Amino acid sequence: MRLAPQELADAPLGTTNAGVEGASASSGTGQSTLDDRAARRAVRGLGRPSGPDGRAPQRGLAVPKLGQVLRATVRANGWQEELGHGWVFGHWEEVVGSLNAAHSQPEKIEEQVLYISCDSSNWSSNLRLLQRHILARIAQKVGPDVVVQLRITGPKQHRNYEGPLWVKPQGSTDTYG
Repeated sequence: MRLAPQELADAPLGTTNAGVEGASASSGTGQSTLDDRAARRAVRGLGRPSGPDGRAPQRGLAVPKLGQVLRATVRANGWQEELGHGWVFGHWEEVVGSLNAAHSQPEKIEEQVLYISCDSSNWSSNLRLLQRHILARIAQKVGPDVVVQLRITGPKQHRNYEGPLWVKPQGSTDTYG
């Protein structure tokens, strides 16, 4: 005598084969016990839970996300300013635009002053006109106190003070164009 699926679900776990002659958990092949369990699981909707990709979900893992750990570490060690400096140097083209970035490069940041050197005096004048926008973009991306002033210079003149006969240079070797 077999039990209906609803009766299987309501019956206690060890008593499903109690009324059947010769059937027990240890009898013969054990097929009836396995079939009964499968039937009970089907009725109850039990089975192995799986995630969206078919694998069993991970339970009990309280692993924090990498971004949260990095932010906490940066705050704890006071690295916000150094990371801001790195962002300015790494994203210079985004800060000033591709054309200006092709003719200028950030040199260093000291005491909240960003030193920029340009290919010619024309490009340095152009960056001086955009100074307010550059500072606003940097403050928006990395914070208001990382860079508060820009020092924009034209091309550097090479010192050629070697040898017994040298003449002091007359001025910048800028070509104005």
